Amino acid sequence: MQEPTISTKPIAENRSSYKSWVASEGIPIIQGFFIEDIRKVALEPWQRTGGLAARLCLEGTGETNDAYVCEIPAGKALKPQRHLFEELIYIVSGRGATTVWNDPASKHTFEWQEGSVFPRH
Repeated sequence: MQEPTISTKPIAENRSSYKSWVASEGIPIIQGFFIEDIRKVALEPWQRTGGLAARLCLEGTGETNDAYVCEIPAGKALKPQRHLFEELIYIVSGRGATTVWNDPASKHTFEWQEGSVFPRH
């Protein structure tokens, strides 16, 4: 049996429906280099979130497991998000609070700070 290989083609060359969606999001894409300090990644406006962000193509995942860095402006909030997938949030720096809900009658708010990790469903 042949050993599986990982695509080295840039995201624009091999378009799946997922990659087309990522391209339509307008989030800047960072791929092909090692990130030494996540705090120094160049961020650009991402309309859907209302914050600054960059998408990271994780080496070795065959472009099947992505990540992104998103900055919440001090004293501000990101736009509410609704999606069908789960995310794992890691707080690089700062502190704040997040409200989550599936039903507006059962909102849950919790605080977070640097080093916090929590899922978003």
